[in-house]
Amino acid sequence: MNSLTHKPIKLTDVQEYSEKLKQLPEDQLKYFFTLYEKTEKEPKRTYNEIFDFHKRYPTIPEVISLMTYNHIQRRKVARADEMILFNYKHNPENLLARINYADYCLRKRWTERVEEIFEGIYDLADLYPERETFHVEEYRAFHTLISHYYFDIGDPEHAETHLLFASQVAPKHPSVLHLARKIYKKGR
Repeated sequence: MNSLTHKPIKLTDVQEYSEKLKQLPEDQLKYFFTLYEKTEKEPKRTYNEIFDFHKRYPTIPEVISLMTYNHIQRRKVARADEMILFNYKHNPENLLARINYADYCLRKRWTERVEEIFEGIYDLADLYPERETFHVEEYRAFHTLISHYYFDIGDPEHAETHLLFASQVAPKHPSVLHLARKIYKKGR
C-alpha cells in the first residue's frame, strides 16, 4: 500500500494492553496503574518503586515503557535510551516499542533502520492486520514518527501526508505542532 493513503481503522481512547500485562495478578495490575499516575506527578519519588516493579516484571512492554517514561521525566535520556533498546529487543512486535526504537534510530541518524523496524509498511492496518482498533495515541505517535522519517530522508510529500494523519486526531499535541514547524520551516 502506498504511504499517501491508508486503510480505514477504528480509533479509541481505551488503551489495549499486552497479554503479558493482562496476565498480572489483579493487585499488581492496579499497582502498575498507580505507579503510572504517581510518576507523572513525582518522578523522582517513584523511581525506586518503578525500578523494583520492573525487576519483578522485566519483559512486560508497558512496564518497560513506564521505566522509560520515568527516566525521561527525570531527564535521564541515556537511561531512557537503554530501556528503549531493551524493550525493542524483548518486544519487537509491540507497536510502542517499535515507535520508540525507530525514534531512537532517527535521533542517531540511522534512517535506514526505520524501514527494517516497520518492514517497509507505513500503514497500521497493514502492519497489524489482526487488530481492528488502535488507541488515538498509538495512531498519533506512529504517524508523527513516520512523518519525521520521511522528512529526514528528503520526501516532503509523504512527510506532510503523515503529519496530516497525526493532526487529524491530535492537532494541538506538542509533537504534532513541533513537526508542523519543522516541515513548514523549509519554506514549502
